[in-house]
Amino acid sequence: MKISEYNEMMAYLLRPRQKFANGGIAEELKEFVEKFKLKNLRIPTQNEIIKGTGRASKTIKSYLTEGQDFAKPLTKLEAAKL
Repeated sequence: MKISEYNEMMAYLLRPRQKFANGGIAEELKEFVEKFKLKNLRIPTQNEIIKGTGRASKTIKSYLTEGQDFAKPLTKLEAAKL
């Protein structure tokens, strides 16, 4: 690896992260949920949070509470009724 390639890689890895400076992932997820609730007058599904934030489902489950922050997944019977 050339020195210039190494310097470019290190500049990328050590770049400042503006998005998480004030609260991290948990704050980002909670903010998304609050905005969603105000806009749609219901709690979001886990899939809507994934699409809106780009976070993995495991991350969402670890930072948010099912049933309170996001809707629990539907059973096959409930989905069939819809």
